[in-house]
Amino acid sequence: MNSIILSVAPAVNGSKKMSDISSSLRIICCTKYRLAKSKTAILIINLIFCTSFLFTQKPAIAEENHKQGPSQKTVLKKNQVFTEPLKKTKISRLSIYYGRIEPLLSMGVYTPLDAVVEKLLKRVGDTVKKGETIAILQPTGVDQYRNAMRLTAKINGIIQESPYSVGDFITKNSSIMRIYQANGYKCKLHMTQDDLSFTTINQQVPAFFEEDTSTPIEAKITAISPLIDPNLGTQEVTVSIAAQPNLKPGQLIHFRFTLGDKEGFIIASTRVKGSSGNYFLYSIDDDNKVKKISVNVATKNEDQWEIQSPDLKEGMTIISKAAKEPLQVGEEVAVIKRK
Repeated sequence: MNSIILSVAPAVNGSKKMSDISSSLRIICCTKYRLAKSKTAILIINLIFCTSFLFTQKPAIAEENHKQGPSQKTVLKKNQVFTEPLKKTKISRLSIYYGRIEPLLSMGVYTPLDAVVEKLLKRVGDTVKKGETIAILQPTGVDQYRNAMRLTAKINGIIQESPYSVGDFITKNSSIMRIYQANGYKCKLHMTQDDLSFTTINQQVPAFFEEDTSTPIEAKITAISPLIDPNLGTQEVTVSIAAQPNLKPGQLIHFRFTLGDKEGFIIASTRVKGSSGNYFLYSIDDDNKVKKISVNVATKNEDQWEIQSPDLKEGMTIISKAAKEPLQVGEEVAVIKRK
């Protein structure tokens, strides 16, 4: 009869608790068999050994991990943003009106009879003197046997219009030419009543050619009609323009009316997101979390826009640029630069 004693040692570097557990698992197997011939005994011994190792090592590993502390959580990288404070600025309210100029004084030359144009002695742009012949007409119909009619200028000036050609038939009391004096011009505008509340008679208004917006032309308001257009709600305003060598009737000119100053928010257009009717800004709160603020774009001047919203406050932080867009409302971001 043989006796086999199997002792499972405690885990290396284990705690006292682990040692006690390991010591308690010492197993004495006493069997009556012959070791050399019994495979069953060997299998039983191996099974006991593996089970003992498993139950002694698992608590040891858990306790060791507990000593080391909880594993570190994976840290997600925050979206990086640039920010700037929202500032109020002085805004001049500006309204622009367009119109075609006409001379202060012009006069037509009319034919007294039905006639055919025989000769035109002047063309558009020519200078004429009072009493000078500008056209010769041959009467027609019952007056055809009359001598040719010579039409003369009634004022000194420049030919503004000449709508007929030689051989054309012209009816009685029709203007064959129009003459104007270049000593001053006027332009009639149709302004809104709101804008008119900021204007007065004799108010100076800068005027500009479309091809040259850097050099103003002297102009002033000379008349405001009391009549209101029932369809448009506008009133006619007459603006006189000082004589200029390069001014001609029919030229398109625009007038810039400054209608008072106010304070507001002007920012770069790149800060504004969305599209017409759904514009918004990104802002951040004290916890660096993204907020979305709906805004109205009041005016656009190239890349500078005037924005309006009851939620806008001077000094609030807005996001000028983000590493990743679009931003998500409530998203926590990392501010890398404040202007």
